[in-house]
Amino acid sequence: MDFEDVDDVIGVAAELKDASADKLTLEELQEVAGDLDIPAEYVAPAVAELERRRRAKAQAERASRARRNKLLLWAASILGAALVAVLMVQAGLSRALAEVDAHRAHVLNALDRVESTERHYADAPSGDRDARAEIDGAHNRVRVARQRYDEHAAAYNGRAASFPGRFVAPLFDLPTSVPLSAEVTR
Repeated sequence: MDFEDVDDVIGVAAELKDASADKLTLEELQEVAGDLDIPAEYVAPAVAELERRRRAKAQAERASRARRNKLLLWAASILGAALVAVLMVQAGLSRALAEVDAHRAHVLNALDRVESTERHYADAPSGDRDARAEIDGAHNRVRVARQRYDEHAAAYNGRAASFPGRFVAPLFDLPTSVPLSAEVTR
């Protein structure tokens, strides 16, 4: 034994001695039982039963902790899955809204082109076929742009109004609906 360990060994020995001072031997327990008119042969089985009960209690506590941990893990998994689902819905709504915004810009550009084309051909004679074709083409582009916008706006509105979109959109400050092309203004 190293001289450095002597203090540690003496310290542990003193702890063990103090701990044993608070304990009774089997013989001492039997004497106490005899003082209480309990036959000595019941003491050893009582000690064994007490140890069995303590082991059972400790095992039950471990099982309870394991069940609680399993429940917590299950709950965390459910919450994690719900969070992923919410984020996926939010991402889908955001993509759909970006499509709506892009098509809204197409509608506005087509409307600007109609105005520009009509101004350009304002002085053209009423029978000018080229002018009429340009103006009709510009109006046709507006019609097509509005139709595409309305398709995307309706798709977004459907997603935002359905479950779980109707709960997710407000959480992420997304509109619960967007206007159709008839309501689109500059």
